[in-house]
Amino acid sequence: MFQRSVVIMFWMLLGALAAGGGVGYFLWMSNNERAGLNQQIVQANAEAERAARSAQAVADEANQKLVAASTTLEQNQTYIQQLQTILQSFHQANTLPGIDPSAMRFWKTYVSVPLGLSVRLPPGDDVCQEQGATLSCLPRGATSSSQAWLVVQPYDAQQEQLLDQRVQRMQPMNDFIQGRLLIGQRGWTDQQKQTEYVLRLQDAASSTQLLWLRTQSGLTDRQLQGVISTLSFSS
Repeated sequence: MFQRSVVIMFWMLLGALAAGGGVGYFLWMSNNERAGLNQQIVQANAEAERAARSAQAVADEANQKLVAASTTLEQNQTYIQQLQTILQSFHQANTLPGIDPSAMRFWKTYVSVPLGLSVRLPPGDDVCQEQGATLSCLPRGATSSSQAWLVVQPYDAQQEQLLDQRVQRMQPMNDFIQGRLLIGQRGWTDQQKQTEYVLRLQDAASSTQLLWLRTQSGLTDRQLQGVISTLSFSS
């Protein structure tokens, strides 16, 4: 009886071990599958993040190209408007009257290489000097550049605006000179009782030079117009 009980206990223990081993195997398999699923989830999340970054990069590039195209379109529209304005000015421009050549036979010619132009000046003791690309003509003995009666410089829109503010009772000018368009204002200053010119030279749609002139003792408005009419350009 005792032996039979031992045998039964043996087989029960063996069955328990077998059952435990089977459960352990299935638990090991389940853990492996869970680890594999977790790895797949991590990889899927990484791929989703990469895809999102790639999509954002594509969207950013598309936005940049759109902004660039919009800017280019605006620039082109501005350029076209400028051309239309210039063409209208050409149609309305007058030929700038000069002075009788016999009255200019003693005028001297000044050539500015940096500005690429030459101009004839009335006889006198005036001194013309260049600082960089700016030409100034002053009475001899002048102590300040503010005493200049002729200034020619590369075009500067802000400087043009400042000069315009000095002049009152302005009269628009729109004239041809040596195949170029001369646009600006002719006006008077109440304090100095002088005639002043603020002009820009236009080559196609580009403003190239800014001119400022004013009358002074011994230099009349008619002579200033003669000076302007003698401008000549190297190109």
